[in-house]
Amino acid sequence: MLNLDEVLTFQAVASSGNFTVAADQLHVTQSTISHQIRRLEERLGQKLFLRTTRSVKLTLAGERFLPYAEKLIETSKAAEQSIAMETITGEVRIGVPEEFAYSHLVDLLSRFRLHYPNVALAIEVGTGIVLTEKLGAGGLDIALVKEAPATKAAVRQEPLVWVGRKSLLESPSLPFAFYPGPCAFRKVAIEAMERQGRAYSVILISASLEALRIAAAAGAVITVTPQSQCPASLLLPTGGTALPALPSMGYRIQLEETPAKPVVIAAEIIGELLSRRIEYGTALRTQPESWAV
Repeated sequence: MLNLDEVLTFQAVASSGNFTVAADQLHVTQSTISHQIRRLEERLGQKLFLRTTRSVKLTLAGERFLPYAEKLIETSKAAEQSIAMETITGEVRIGVPEEFAYSHLVDLLSRFRLHYPNVALAIEVGTGIVLTEKLGAGGLDIALVKEAPATKAAVRQEPLVWVGRKSLLESPSLPFAFYPGPCAFRKVAIEAMERQGRAYSVILISASLEALRIAAAAGAVITVTPQSQCPASLLLPTGGTALPALPSMGYRIQLEETPAKPVVIAAEIIGELLSRRIEYGTALRTQPESWAV
């Protein structure tokens, strides 16, 4: 049976190439290092190092054993962390947009629970401006916000599209629906319309994504969403005499100033969920049936 202390010593010597440096790293004496390496070699029945007065090099057996040693150490650390995590309690407060709650919330909850079974997630669904303000005021630990145009800080980017019924494109003044301001989507949409010089009016303001979508599906308004959130039947054309093209949007993760480890883990899970391959127009398969207007 291998002794983990001896394996740690072997890895330290192999990485440093020096018994003295390894002793300093592990806070033990050089004689202890030599003794543990000798014991490990006896257990394995192989010489692991070629030692001279100037250098320490791995033998062929040592080279073969090194990846196993690193794996043993990694597994041991993971096991210690897993057990330690069970003693951590508290709450991680996360703010997300409505579509993330629809499509990724169950995955976030289940995956986070594996890491921190005794830490509760408190999820708040809201608009970017509200979530950012709450994060700044200390009311949230993480805020997932949308931006347009997308920046390099975005953990995922995708096209921003016009959503509505094509019959509305014949209207002398296009009826729009947006989130309450300040809203990045509303800003880029209005700027694009003004550059085109086309008449429009904002007839609906709602903080509910579903309310905007239902109104668009009913043929009452035109709105703007990420392309993955738009049914193919409601995707409006751009270019030429149609609607103006829009920039890409991005999802950006904002953290409190000095995040604790559970907060960092939760942010990493959110980033991983958002990095999944996007199948445009199909994200609504999990949406409420009220979408089918």
